[in-house]
Amino acid sequence: MRTAFVALIMLCSLTACDIKHSSILSSFSFFSSPQSEAEAVTLAFFNAIYIQKNLEQAQLYVSPTLQSLLKHYAIPSSVQRHLLNLSLTNVTTEITTPDPELFSQFEQSQVVTIKLYGLKNNQKWIDDRSVKVDYSDNQWLISEILPEKKRNNHG
Repeated sequence: MRTAFVALIMLCSLTACDIKHSSILSSFSFFSSPQSEAEAVTLAFFNAIYIQKNLEQAQLYVSPTLQSLLKHYAIPSSVQRHLLNLSLTNVTTEITTPDPELFSQFEQSQVVTIKLYGLKNNQKWIDDRSVKVDYSDNQWLISEILPEKKRNNHG
């Protein structure tokens, strides 16, 4: 009993400085949920495309297949128009994926939906986009831009 307690204290002290990046502790859902990590990757990708307008930054959050597509389109406005089928300016983003159920915490793939608020042809526009995010090699990457389910609305 005493040995287990000492081992637990040593584990905590060794990883206390960098819990977020610890490969041992990050696997436990009470430190960070897989859904929240997948959502963070999705937000970072859309912020890179629509707000920062930085394709190099966006490539950090996608699979190699999507990286080659981003390189092909070369500029953020082309990615918006051709890959995401939505050109917007003055964009803000918000995750709209419902809270995950318990079993989804252990899946290697998540679907994340993001709501985009912006201007399209100088009119307010609100739109949803969904992506498939896969867990591989200790990281979440967007592997697919999912097709639109319905025609979205403008505000």
